[in-house]
Amino acid sequence: MRLLQRVPFTSRPTFKYDMNAAWLYGIQLGIIMQAIAFARKYLNATDTEVALILAAPAAGMLWSIYWGHLASNRRKMPFFFWPAMIGRGMVILAAFASNSLSFTIVMLVAYSISMLTAPVRAGIIRANYPDDCRGLIVGRVRATLFLTGAVAAFLAGRFMDRYIEHAHWLFVAAGVAGMVSAAVFSRIKVRREQWLDNHVPERFSLVKTFGVLFSNPKFGVFQLLFSASAFATHMARMVVILYLTDVLKVTYTQYAVAMQFLPRIFVVLTTLVAGMYIDRWNPMLIRGAFVMIGCASPLIIYFSDSIMPVYGAMVLWGIALGGGGIVWAVGSMYFAPERQVPAYQGVHTSLTGIRGILGPFVGVGLLKLIGMNVLVLASVIQVICGVALLIIGIKEQNKENGNEGETPVHS
Repeated sequence: MRLLQRVPFTSRPTFKYDMNAAWLYGIQLGIIMQAIAFARKYLNATDTEVALILAAPAAGMLWSIYWGHLASNRRKMPFFFWPAMIGRGMVILAAFASNSLSFTIVMLVAYSISMLTAPVRAGIIRANYPDDCRGLIVGRVRATLFLTGAVAAFLAGRFMDRYIEHAHWLFVAAGVAGMVSAAVFSRIKVRREQWLDNHVPERFSLVKTFGVLFSNPKFGVFQLLFSASAFATHMARMVVILYLTDVLKVTYTQYAVAMQFLPRIFVVLTTLVAGMYIDRWNPMLIRGAFVMIGCASPLIIYFSDSIMPVYGAMVLWGIALGGGGIVWAVGSMYFAPERQVPAYQGVHTSLTGIRGILGPFVGVGLLKLIGMNVLVLASVIQVICGVALLIIGIKEQNKENGNEGETPVHS
């Protein structure tokens, strides 16, 4: 109720549809996050197929830079609705996959289409939520998404342990929940789009679009350090998945608890806290702090020989994902002019796609070369990026406070 009171009256319909869409989409995400364990343990998927499923969300992000450009110059909702409805609905086809290859293809295509929506959604959120409480609202919405996903993942894991031969029904339920979520979100009326009626869209230029990384140096540095730290996370995650399924041979429930339930619960808790500060603090400072927290997670798993230390590591992983995730969702808005938010977020999301595709395969390759030392390497990269983000973030925060006539913050 207190949060609703902080939401301006004109933004409350958006908030209502956004929240309802979030918990529905959380159901889908929670279920399909079990797809990797299902493919590896039940369908005997190869390392390459596991890496493809893990990289699947990133595949659509590669195209999001063009999709974000289109949405920047046109009414946004159709560019959200159709990829969301088609991509999320295609998850139903996973129920009919007869082998690991067909299952992998379905998940790859479904994710590739549905992830096109990321930059468009960012533009809608920027248009409909005011600057002074956007981060707080987005934090609550993401908390709802992850909390629902955590519960759905746990229940899906329990169901697979008991009724693995009927697991296909879970993917049917996931597809339906995802489609309903898209329909609910599409009820939002996007504000401040009247200027588009007489607007002639600009032609897409890949060079010009990625040029914002250089024309806006702060955004470029933010993306460089964000990408490097996230790439290390993608490498480590692939290794952790294979360690759980092949070495520890965990059950579906244990996998759900380690990879979904615990991280998502702490993502929720962290997101609620981070959402209160993202509107006031520099995003590089926040990102750096949570990267430093998360860097311990790969090291703990490196020294573990049972599931319990892994659980502890995934708590830290969840805290880092929670803080870093809200920066991922709204960080680009900090650097972008309002009408260019989808374009900036498109660059941001496309870079996410590149590292998300390469990371799992680099992780597999390095695992064969240096074994579990991949986790140590990932931790070192995160420390370097985290320290750099903190240093730059503190300097920028001091400048902002100084410009506002406040006493600068000192480290």
